[in-house]
Amino acid sequence: MGDDTRLSLIYSSLASNLIWRADYKPAAEYAERALALADKLGDLPIQVQARFQLGRHGYAVGDYRRGVGQCEKNIAALLGDLLYDRQVGVHLPSMTARLVASLCLAELGDFSDAIKHGEEAVRIADAGNPIDRVVWWRWMGQTLLAKGDVGRVLPLLERAVAICDEIRTPTYVPGTYCLFAHALVLSGRSADAMRFFAEGIESAVAHGNLFGHSLFLVWQSQAHAITGDFAGSGRLADEALVLARRRGEAGNEAYALHAQGDSAGAGERPEIEAAEQRYRESATLARALGMRPLVAHCHLGLGKLYRRTGKREQAREHLTTATTMYREMGMTYWLEKAEAERELAG
Repeated sequence: MGDDTRLSLIYSSLASNLIWRADYKPAAEYAERALALADKLGDLPIQVQARFQLGRHGYAVGDYRRGVGQCEKNIAALLGDLLYDRQVGVHLPSMTARLVASLCLAELGDFSDAIKHGEEAVRIADAGNPIDRVVWWRWMGQTLLAKGDVGRVLPLLERAVAICDEIRTPTYVPGTYCLFAHALVLSGRSADAMRFFAEGIESAVAHGNLFGHSLFLVWQSQAHAITGDFAGSGRLADEALVLARRRGEAGNEAYALHAQGDSAGAGERPEIEAAEQRYRESATLARALGMRPLVAHCHLGLGKLYRRTGKREQAREHLTTATTMYREMGMTYWLEKAEAERELAG
């Protein structure tokens, strides 16, 4: 019919739905088409939505710098009265742009700007509806948890879980429940976390809401390793790796490789060569993607592995690198763990 306005909106909606399904290649193509038409028409609301989908896409496939770039264009375009204009979509676009930028920056280890964007988003979310606040609690919680601010995260996620329990929408349950479970694990409450992992992942699979699914399996793998279920941990890490590679989620692939390293290197009879290989593969991919926190985690994993196997010099080398990186990024929670390991290494 030649109705480019509605066509661009349809393209943007298709991109959104495909991202939820973790079908990223056609999602990016539709988002690019939507943006091209919106640019031609000068249609700001659809430009904003298309850029948001491209930002989410960048986060999902591990192209974090591209994700930040798309979101920052929206942040610059939505100032003044437009901060609280919903434009097209369910949530305040000025809020979601800041939150996706925050997630991407956290993966890159730029926690200062990540938290600044998140704090700006909460001021916007407070003027919105309860669902806006659920999105803020969940995504800001993930940024803070990446940094290691476990104590600050739990109260936020408890509120988000309470709202999800009330509204029971499958859009928000998987990510909120699994992130809450991950926070419980890091706070030493692994047993409490298992129910939330099970319900969150079950909801994701049942409703086809697969955005972040492979990362949820990584978190669940880590929980099983902490509780001593190394076979279950390895199985979940393997599944996460297969899914991440199939879906083109490079960042989650790097996390899954790291989880495989943790699983192989744990227990009374660690598979030393397999663990070492997985940590190194994870670190190589993480460096290529700019994922500085994950690179530091790989050094910590290698340091722990070498300390356990009596290779003290190699252990000290990797643990020194890990402590240096954690200190530079302000990751105090992880810095303390690396320093404790370095003391044990002598």
